[in-house]
Amino acid sequence: MYRTRQFFRNLGSAYVFIITNLLYTLISVPLALSFLSKDLFGLWALVVQVTGFLQFLELGMGTAVARMLADTKDNPQSSEFSKALISGKSVCKLLGLLVMGLGIILAIVLP
Repeated sequence: MYRTRQFFRNLGSAYVFIITNLLYTLISVPLALSFLSKDLFGLWALVVQVTGFLQFLELGMGTAVARMLADTKDNPQSSEFSKALISGKSVCKLLGLLVMGLGIILAIVLP
């Protein structure tokens, strides 16, 4: 019973997040259009999209590392604590190098 309740609670919070994000977009775009020129609005939209893309590329590593650290919080001197930090750092470095390499390739290939 607990899992079902937790599932619906998580599902509800996900829908609240989606609706909040939709309302933010519906409010912020017209507001930005009224204050920014077309060029600055395009730059603002690009920054927003790139930020969202980079958050997607994180692949939940922040949450996973936080959970692993929380599981080992009672003994921060243990090897599990440092393994969690090193694993998260290594994966984030790898993702960063992958994105940087892809960016360099696209910068060369695309005009």
